Amino acid sequence: MKLPAPEILATPAWADVASALSKARTIDCDENDFSVGVCDADGVVVGAALLRCYKQVSLFTREMRKLGYAPHIDPNCEAMQGCDVLYAAPRARLTSRAARKPRA
Repeated sequence: MKLPAPEILATPAWADVASALSKARTIDCDENDFSVGVCDADGVVVGAALLRCYKQVSLFTREMRKLGYAPHIDPNCEAMQGCDVLYAAPRARLTSRAARKPRA
């Protein structure tokens, strides 16, 4: 599976997020791959990773919430860039195309 952004690595800039990713990957499973992405405060996907199962995604979500990142799941949202779950920095706001349609 191709990632929509560079892979999240354990660098100083990604230390907290990489730690959350490592915790999630401790869960042993071999189900389907889920692509997760992290976007900056402007809503741009700046990093991505693959997790093996829903349990890993759930743990990663809990850890990311602790860091102030909000999870977004909307397959109709162009900002998702193919990610199954996108974690937005506290100031980022993602809106789906449906949410942007003017009301009649």
